[in-house]
Amino acid sequence: MARCGVYSPKVPERFIPTLYQLGRARGRPMTDLIAEAVERYLVEEGWLQQERNDAERPAV
Repeated sequence: MARCGVYSPKVPERFIPTLYQLGRARGRPMTDLIAEAVERYLVEEGWLQQERNDAERPAV
């Protein structure tokens, strides 16, 4: 059953091979990499306050 009102954007296909390789190299799921990238962008743009300090953030 489809959930109404939930937006799930699709990651552009051109990013998938690189994200897959990076995820494998780092031992992290692609979804974690994407979430971290979006979080960093939103913090940098001033739309989100940084929730963790840099010492707690996994190395990219």
